[in-house]
Amino acid sequence: MSLIPFLNAFLSLVSCSYAIAVFGMLTTYEFFLGIGKGKSYNSKCKKGGTMRKLFIIMLSITALSLCSCFYIRVDYEALEGMAPMGDFHKVVPFMPGGTLSLENANGNIEIRGWEKEEVEVYAKKMFRLPEQPKLLIYPRRDFGPQIDFDKFENFLKIKTTNISKENQESFVDFYVDVPHSINLKDIIAQEGDIFVSDLYGDVYVDLTSGNVVIENFSGSLTASVTYGSVSASFYDLRKEDEVIITVNEGDVTVALEENVQAHLEASFPKGEVFSEFVFDPSTEPGKLNLELGENGAFLSLTALNGDVKIQRIKSDEMIQGGEK
Repeated sequence: MSLIPFLNAFLSLVSCSYAIAVFGMLTTYEFFLGIGKGKSYNSKCKKGGTMRKLFIIMLSITALSLCSCFYIRVDYEALEGMAPMGDFHKVVPFMPGGTLSLENANGNIEIRGWEKEEVEVYAKKMFRLPEQPKLLIYPRRDFGPQIDFDKFENFLKIKTTNISKENQESFVDFYVDVPHSINLKDIIAQEGDIFVSDLYGDVYVDLTSGNVVIENFSGSLTASVTYGSVSASFYDLRKEDEVIITVNEGDVTVALEENVQAHLEASFPKGEVFSEFVFDPSTEPGKLNLELGENGAFLSLTALNGDVKIQRIKSDEMIQGGEK
């Protein structure tokens, strides 16, 4: 059972007890002082005593106000994993073909296509429990995820703001449902995984540390990962589509339809290439040029310190996101 509610209640009780104790001591002091000095002294000090009592009352109110503005959390050495800290939920109308950008610091991002003409965003802030127990006090305004949510016509911008002191120990996971037809202009994160599914349009992804998975997608994709991997499956690629994937430390995996029309270039200076499509092995070491049909889409795959894998999508795997 969590002790957090009891600790917050204890903080309130301490504040109240402090105010009452100080008020009582001062009143008792004035009472006995008045007996020792006589009635005339009490009369002279009546005004001063009243002012001191008012001061203590104001001090008590201030203590209670400060108590209501702070939140206590205890971390236990015996616990492992994560603890929830708050969530965010919003639904807005959104026509197909619009543009969405999402910038997150730490945490996973999951974006899925659906039939509705609206965007639903759910974000959950989690705290990574440390190895050693800690007693942490934060302002209550930092309790839940701080998110900027701006919509102008058919453009939606979502951004996690970093204003709390425990950002290095917390992260925000996003779960977003969008129309199948959409442009994901800037999906940016520092640490976490990014998952995109059942969409067609233009997608731009930039991730520092983590894995990117793109499933059941049709359109142009630009994905950049510093530490991690990219895995993407493409349907109905057109001549105007362009796919550029770059990974500094990790592998690149793409899955293409058997009858795809595309020109593919791959670079893997310190790795290998594995392809289910036939290619000429006499190409330059660390590079691959693969021509699949004529006048098709352009694909550039780069794994600076990893492998490149090119897979076939079986013909019986149907696209669920619809057609362009």
